[in-house]
Amino acid sequence: MSLDRSLDPSLAQGVAEQLHLSSFPDSPIAQATPLHDAITPDAPQLELRDAAGVGIGTGAGGRFELVDRPQYFVFLFVNPTSGGSKAGEITQLGVETFRFHAPYDMMAYVYDITSGDPGNKPGFKRLKTVVDGVPADQIVRVVVAGGDGTVMWCLSELEEHGIDVMRVAIGVVPYGTGNDFARALAWSRISNCALFDASFALFKALVHTWIESRVVPYDIWEVEVSVQDDGCFKKIDSKTRQKKTLTQRDDASRPVVSQKFPMANYFSTGIESRIGLGFDRHRARSPFANKVVYFTEGLKKAFKKTPRITDVISNLSEVSGESGPSQESPLARSEPASTSSERSVFSLSTSSGGPKLVGKPASLIAINIPSFAGGLDIWRSSKGRPGLRQAAFNQDEILKSPQAVGDGKIEWMTFDSSVAIGAEKVISGHGRRVYQGSGPFKLTFKDRLPGGEGRFYMQVDGEFFQLCKPKEALLRHHKTIQVLMADQKVLARRIKEAKHGVHRRTAP
Repeated sequence: MSLDRSLDPSLAQGVAEQLHLSSFPDSPIAQATPLHDAITPDAPQLELRDAAGVGIGTGAGGRFELVDRPQYFVFLFVNPTSGGSKAGEITQLGVETFRFHAPYDMMAYVYDITSGDPGNKPGFKRLKTVVDGVPADQIVRVVVAGGDGTVMWCLSELEEHGIDVMRVAIGVVPYGTGNDFARALAWSRISNCALFDASFALFKALVHTWIESRVVPYDIWEVEVSVQDDGCFKKIDSKTRQKKTLTQRDDASRPVVSQKFPMANYFSTGIESRIGLGFDRHRARSPFANKVVYFTEGLKKAFKKTPRITDVISNLSEVSGESGPSQESPLARSEPASTSSERSVFSLSTSSGGPKLVGKPASLIAINIPSFAGGLDIWRSSKGRPGLRQAAFNQDEILKSPQAVGDGKIEWMTFDSSVAIGAEKVISGHGRRVYQGSGPFKLTFKDRLPGGEGRFYMQVDGEFFQLCKPKEALLRHHKTIQVLMADQKVLARRIKEAKHGVHRRTAP
């Protein structure tokens, strides 16, 4: 449906910013409504634009017409505390809704992710309305302005609001410290950027890029960690900067002995997690200061005695039911199926034979993406370096196998020391490949750990913990989502154009 209307050009800009025209089948009269209330999928949606299709207020006046609802929808969820509160500049603008007509006809919404209660947030309620209203084959872009933790927060809210994750694709404007999720998807170039400049040129360029980015699958895993009955989890309190023991919600006197974590990037145990715990205690507000803190903590921990993986871990096994490991697993191709539900990847028990780790590694890492500790592609750089002796499967395939974020597999690696991890930034290739498979995986800790309290360290996606008397960790595939993969060359060109005031009005 379209209607011709004449409009005084002097009023064009104000109308474009404040009004949206919705048509109703029972009335020939268009009703003016606030823009943020007008875009709903349950009725024909119309917008003023000029004959060139640029959008009212940007043309030179003349004849304007009403057109159908946007072709694309983009939701931007902002964590105002990310990046030393730099991300908060986005929401301080006070604008919730944007309408663009070139090079694509699309609507963009901006919401503070902290607004509202879990499962009852206005931005996600609007998102659900849009997702439920658009055609089933239309993907709604959901972009997170924040760190890796904010990305997982967004995924949690999608579940809480009953939004089908296969109807949306996740992108990111990184404002965190490591930003490994953004680096893996090639969005790190826009880290901590001033999203809204005077002409909105950068925001327009990014919206353009989000629409054209490839939509690819991305695996989300779940890590369930348990400690002994008299053990506990400790982490750094963000307010007091002191260690605190995690306790039961209904009884603060009872420590938590089992905890589940969603995992998008990586899970690790060892020296790197101890460094991360110290980093959390002294975390700064600026990205540069945080890098200094991390370097300092790494230097300090290099001179402190931290148990080796061989002192703490008993074994790692792949669990795949009574028929044996998954057919995608190297173990399944090298060993006959049996009724055993576990097959050993490695065993560090002195009384048993079987596969052993090479050397005495300081860190054991399960990694899902080609970015660790702020951009290290440790799986690629470890090609050809075996991490096992007497492996129960042919390691040749593991040593040359590539990594993908949506292949349903996880990669296991070791590093000999914190120095080896740090050296990756200068000269890569210090890691060793242990295994690649679909899991589920069971990591079992030894009954008695070095030291009186049996302390060890772990992290999930940059969230660091001290474990007292750890028992085991289970890692399993949780679900597959869709993400936006950037084209780095295109992104770089559009950012450059935006900074130099070059605005493309037509799609390539």
